[in-house]
Amino acid sequence: MHAAEDTTTDTQELPEQPPAQERPSARKPWDWELISFILLLLILLIGAYFRFTGLNWDQGTHLHPDERFLTTVTTQLQTVANPLDYLRTSISTLNPYNTGNGFYVYGNFPMTMTRYAAEWATDLCAAFTSPGSPPPALCGFTYTAYDGVHLLGRFLSGLMDLLSIFLLFLIGRRLYDWRVGLLAALLLALAVLPIQSAHFYTMDSWAAALTTLTIYTAVRAAGLGDKKTRWQLRWWVFFGLALGLTVASRIN
Repeated sequence: MHAAEDTTTDTQELPEQPPAQERPSARKPWDWELISFILLLLILLIGAYFRFTGLNWDQGTHLHPDERFLTTVTTQLQTVANPLDYLRTSISTLNPYNTGNGFYVYGNFPMTMTRYAAEWATDLCAAFTSPGSPPPALCGFTYTAYDGVHLLGRFLSGLMDLLSIFLLFLIGRRLYDWRVGLLAALLLALAVLPIQSAHFYTMDSWAAALTTLTIYTAVRAAGLGDKKTRWQLRWWVFFGLALGLTVASRIN
């Protein structure tokens, strides 16, 4: 009897257990891919600001001698109706040697692309300009003419330099990690010489961007950074194409 009473007493004297509390949910890890993308976008915006500010720095006086020569040659070129005519160098209207510039020693690819872009921009401006009304602000120049094509060429140089920044990030991320890629992209975005070259209608920014593209495709073709190395034919094709465009931009 006493044992039963003692058991009952002990049971009644047990303290009430507090209600179980829910364990706090684990903190979500940082999305480093998203963070690196945002930082890369910020770096590209910084690079674009430095490269596209003051493109008309000489106010139409054509002070750069190499650029002045390239501007003259570009205005003399004509696009081809038949793409095969471009490959016929003896009759191609995109060949500087057929326009009386036998001493032309620069790459053809950037100038060819600039000429096509100039005609597209001119046609686009004509489409957006109503008869009897002033043209839009960006259409204040005839981009196929001597006083306009060099401005478009400078814009394309800046655009190609932005491509170099982006490709350098991809190379650094693949060979090391995203932090190295961002650091390399930031250093190039703030480098003085590329910013200066991006303000000229010359072949330098084109050659630099296409060289960087060639290196990137070589890294991909070699399988560097891949978890499992395997034969990747498409990257070898891209490597050959990028190398050809690089040589077509500047042989030296």
